[in-house]
Amino acid sequence: MIIYPFKAVLPKRKLVSNPNRLAEKAKYYFPKYFQKGDFKQVKKAGIYVYEITTPFGAHLGFVAQTDLQEFINKNIKPHEKTLKLKEKASKDLLLNRGAMVKPVLICHLPNKDLTALLKHHRDHHSPSLTVKLSENDTVHRVWPIHDKSTIKQLQHLAGFVDHAYIADGHHRSKVLQQLNKISKRHKLYVGRVCSAYFDFNDVQILDYNRMVEIKKSISLSDFMQQLEKKFIVKHKKQAFKASGKHDLSMLLSGQWYQLSWKPEILKKYQKHGVILDHQVFDHEVLNKILQIKNVKTDKSITYFSGEKSLQEIEKKLSNKSRTAAFFIHPVEIEQMVQLTEKDKTLPPKSTYFIPRLYNGIVCDDLRI
Repeated sequence: MIIYPFKAVLPKRKLVSNPNRLAEKAKYYFPKYFQKGDFKQVKKAGIYVYEITTPFGAHLGFVAQTDLQEFINKNIKPHEKTLKLKEKASKDLLLNRGAMVKPVLICHLPNKDLTALLKHHRDHHSPSLTVKLSENDTVHRVWPIHDKSTIKQLQHLAGFVDHAYIADGHHRSKVLQQLNKISKRHKLYVGRVCSAYFDFNDVQILDYNRMVEIKKSISLSDFMQQLEKKFIVKHKKQAFKASGKHDLSMLLSGQWYQLSWKPEILKKYQKHGVILDHQVFDHEVLNKILQIKNVKTDKSITYFSGEKSLQEIEKKLSNKSRTAAFFIHPVEIEQMVQLTEKDKTLPPKSTYFIPRLYNGIVCDDLRI
C-alpha cells in the first residue's frame, strides 16, 4: 500500500469527556465545531498508532492517508456492494463537512515487522489522545509518529502489504472516487483517503443476524413446516448460538430451535465455491418462504450484530410472537478473502467487524 503522513484533526478534551456528543457533532457539524475550536489540527504531519481495547481484546493498528488510486485499482478490495441512497447520503455529509470524520477501516495480511514497529512505538510513548466509550465498553488510544525516519520505515513496510480489504467504509471510499475528478469544484482534496489499518490477527468478524417479522398471511405452523423442508429442526430448552457453519439458531414465540441445512439444499450452492450461510438463508428463507423480494430495503427485517446478548434479544421479542430472530454463524475471514479475490461480493449485512471505529476521534480535513 502507498501511504502518507497527514495533519490529523483531533478533538479537544471537553468533547472527549462526552463521547456521544463527540460522535454526533463530528458527523453533522464538523465545520462549526472546528471553527469554534473544539477540534484542532496537529501542526506536524504524522502517522498514528491506534489501539482499540474491546471486550474481545486489544486491537492494534495505525491511521494514515492512502493513495486513492489503491482503491480505484482495487488493490484494496471491497467485499460488499454500495447502495445508491447511502452513496448520496454519504456524499452529502462529506461535502457538508469538508472532512472525513472517521477513517475507512482496512484489514490486511499480517506483517510481523510492521506489528513490531507499532508495538515498539506504543510501548515507549504516551498516547496523545484517550477516548473511553461506556456504551460499548471500548477505549480508543492514539500515539502520533512524527519522526521522519520511523515514518519512512512504516511506509516501507506498508509497501509489502499487497492484499488489503475494506472492512468498513465502502460508501465513503466509493464517494471519494466519484468526487475525485470534480473535487476542485468543491474546494476539496480527495486524492488520499484517511484509512485505519488492522491486520487479520487484530480484527474479528462477529455474527451478523436477522430479526424478521412474519406476515399475518403466513401462519406460524405453516412457517415451521416450510422450514422443515429446508432444515433439520431440533427444539432446544434454552438460549444458544449454533457453533459451526451451516447451523443456525432461531428464537420464535419464546422457543429456541437449532436449524441445520439439509444436504440437498447446500448442494445447490456448491457451484459458488464458497457456501455462505447468509446467502443461503437470504435466498431460501427470506426470498422463498417469506416472499421478501429485496432483503436490502424490506422494513420487516432488522439486522443486529453478535455484540447483542441472547438475553437482550429474548427481552426484545418477549411480546412479539410473530417475529423470529435468526442467529447465523459468522463469515470467516478466509471466506471473505476467497470471494473478494474473485471480485465477488458478500450478501448485505453479513459481516460485522471488530474493532469498530468511532466518529470524531481521528479526522482528516479535506478542504483546500
